[in-house]
Amino acid sequence: NRAERIKDASAHQLARTEQEVVFRVVDSYYGVLLAKKQFELSEEALKTAQAILSRSKDRFESGIAVESDYLSAQVRMAARKQERIRAQNNMSMARALLNSAMGIPAEREFEPAETFTEKLLPVTSLEEEEKRAMEMRPDLKRIGSEETAQQQSVLIAKSSFGPRVNAFAGWEADNPTFFAGGGGSNWLAGIEVQFDLFQGGAKRAQLSRARAMQEKVASTREMAADAVRLEVRRAYYDVDAARQQIEVARAAIAAAQESLQLNQNRYESGLSTIADLLAAEEAERRSQTDYWETVYRYHTGYASLELATGTLSA
Repeated sequence: NRAERIKDASAHQLARTEQEVVFRVVDSYYGVLLAKKQFELSEEALKTAQAILSRSKDRFESGIAVESDYLSAQVRMAARKQERIRAQNNMSMARALLNSAMGIPAEREFEPAETFTEKLLPVTSLEEEEKRAMEMRPDLKRIGSEETAQQQSVLIAKSSFGPRVNAFAGWEADNPTFFAGGGGSNWLAGIEVQFDLFQGGAKRAQLSRARAMQEKVASTREMAADAVRLEVRRAYYDVDAARQQIEVARAAIAAAQESLQLNQNRYESGLSTIADLLAAEEAERRSQTDYWETVYRYHTGYASLELATGTLSA
């Protein structure tokens, strides 16, 4: 019975390890989608910076703007080129991380079959998520199996104090040949009861150790349950925060794009400075980046919540 419980504990640990592998793949997969989106945003930002540079150059050559406007646009253009280089390298690194999570060589390249889009994912109440975690977490089941196995160890230690009853029997035939008769036979049967009168306290020490290990496993189970509840709460709040932040970030994108367009028109008319235009351009780029990073946190946070509740699967 004890060996069976240990076998169950190993099976539960394997199930938990499989869930962790799935989560690493999910996280790395969305990391690739985010890196691709950031690379696309860097290219768009580079085009916007190029347009601002062209406008400032024309205005400077026409004598409408000062040279500092043109120099500021050049600096912004250089910054956007650097960001594009970083985004391209980040995309390559994200692909390597995905390959590592899948257990394949880093040289192979996989193109994600889906585009990075915002999805609405179902989430129940926090109480239901915690209840599901207490029932489904494989690591909690593993500790439960270990606790049951340790209870068997205590029973084994207790049984060593009792008597041992052995039954034995024998039969003997004495014949001149193997097949012929003419000889005699005899038999013996009995029951033997053994008592250990003294063993120097070895059995009591073994029993005390088994009970101490049982208490230790029970305490570990309580600590693990508290840790699981905290993990579920953290994942739940992260998903809820990301979901609300997506709505804010989506609205910020629209406002930033309109602000950029207005500042571009005002700069063309000489009603605003290059600093105002660059600030609006930076705000528009930042709003796009914040939105997609929030979408990434929402999707990976949902996978983290499923991992915390023990329901994550391929």
